[in-house]
Amino acid sequence: MSDFEIPIASRNFTDPFTFASRDTPFRVVNAEIKAGDQSYLVQIAAPLDDFYEALHRFGMLLLVSIPILLLCAAGGGYWLIHLFQHQA
Repeated sequence: MSDFEIPIASRNFTDPFTFASRDTPFRVVNAEIKAGDQSYLVQIAAPLDDFYEALHRFGMLLLVSIPILLLCAAGGGYWLIHLFQHQA
């Protein structure tokens, strides 16, 4: 945790939070664990850069695929209207 300068957890703060260090976001969770008569404060941090990268790729996929899907739907609708007009 000290390599990424993540603050040391306090015992009364158990809600997950996001912390950015060196341009890398981390999701940090604190928990108190009891083993026998000892109590330990555990802090876990997971980097979110892969999550944000996947979210960006999904956004780019939507940006490209939505116009293509709209064109296919418009073409299909035009084809159906044209087909039904010739049958009538």
